[in-house]
Amino acid sequence: MGMTDADELPNDVWARINWLSSTGSEANIARRLRLVLAERGWSQDAFAAKVRAEGVRFPQSAISKILKPQGEPRAITVDEACAFARVLDIPLAELVLPDDVYQLAQVVHDMRMLSKLYTDWRTANDDYQNARSRLLAFLAQPEDEEQSSGARQAILHRLEQARTARDRVPDSQDAEGASDVPRFAAPADMAWLELLEEWERRQ
Repeated sequence: MGMTDADELPNDVWARINWLSSTGSEANIARRLRLVLAERGWSQDAFAAKVRAEGVRFPQSAISKILKPQGEPRAITVDEACAFARVLDIPLAELVLPDDVYQLAQVVHDMRMLSKLYTDWRTANDDYQNARSRLLAFLAQPEDEEQSSGARQAILHRLEQARTARDRVPDSQDAEGASDVPRFAAPADMAWLELLEEWERRQ
């Protein structure tokens, strides 16, 4: 008889699966759901609808029975737990494990990944700074080249959009103690806002 895919899994993977199954519980899932739904201000109806959108049969009454603080809670299927993790955009282990156990697992993961994350961040930051420098150098060139006029106008258009968005920030954000970073901005907006401010400083 040939080996199955399961037979080929490394022993440490099976150890992790066994550890997860012995440590995790439905009670941990219910507790975590209560916390996350409260933090995000999601109603049980809204959460149930999101779970159903993942292709899982899940009436609103199901979540209320899972979260009931007293009595015997409703059991959670594997499909439901996986859908919960996708809807909440958090790892399944974070739902299943107790807080202290998940925190320890996360710390070990962070220790292993820290050097790689730092290298990736430095590389990404260098790429970002180089892209900014190239765009600013391009804008500083004379405008007599027809071939590049379209690209120049496209850049200026994006900068104007960033200026308009910046000007819409309420004056209350300029109050003492407020953050210097406009709260309206998504990461993509912030990139163009920083480019705009550097461009303005050079004018």
